[in-house]
Amino acid sequence: MTLRFGVFDHIEPVPGLGLDRIYRERLIQIERLDASGKILGSTTIWVLGGVPVNGRAYFSASVPDATSYRVQVLSFDWTGLGT
Repeated sequence: MTLRFGVFDHIEPVPGLGLDRIYRERLIQIERLDASGKILGSTTIWVLGGVPVNGRAYFSASVPDATSYRVQVLSFDWTGLGT
């Protein structure tokens, strides 16, 4: 059975970084864990589209059932808005 697992990413303020920067193209890893915390497997997805500093972007990924999940950003790109 496949679970539609929804996660969100959120950007914290970065000291000294102007608001003319956006966070784009995140590579996300979703690990599936059993009740003891052992990793059963993982899914890696790209999340495309910009997220302004201090903003949020919501996305979802279909992953197999598990007791719990651990989500982490493996990679991302910063881009300027050209202000």
